[in-house]
Amino acid sequence: MTNIKIENEIYTIIGEEIESGKIDKGLWTKCFAEVNGEENKVKARYIKYRFEILLSEIKNEAERIKAEQKNQIKRERELEKLKLQEAERKRNDADRAKWREEVARRDAELKKNNKK
Repeated sequence: MTNIKIENEIYTIIGEEIESGKIDKGLWTKCFAEVNGEENKVKARYIKYRFEILLSEIKNEAERIKAEQKNQIKRERELEKLKLQEAERKRNDADRAKWREEVARRDAELKKNNKK
């Protein structure tokens, strides 16, 4: 969403809150006190403060999601690194097993030749 669309959505939410009477009573009271009860100024101040609050909540949520995504990428990279390490360990184990088999085969061959 663009900033203008986000702003419009926030203002729509605030307008619906005011129309339905589901306002933040504490914030409304603060605004009332700040403008000495002038109703239009109360409403304007409420809209201004409420906008700042909702925008801050949206930004905080966006930052939280971004951090979560960053952590997910980090976990995926760590998992991939562990998988590569495990694959390397298995290759090394297989190489060691082949080497032991070769040593055992040569030892058996030497013992066989020494018996002759």
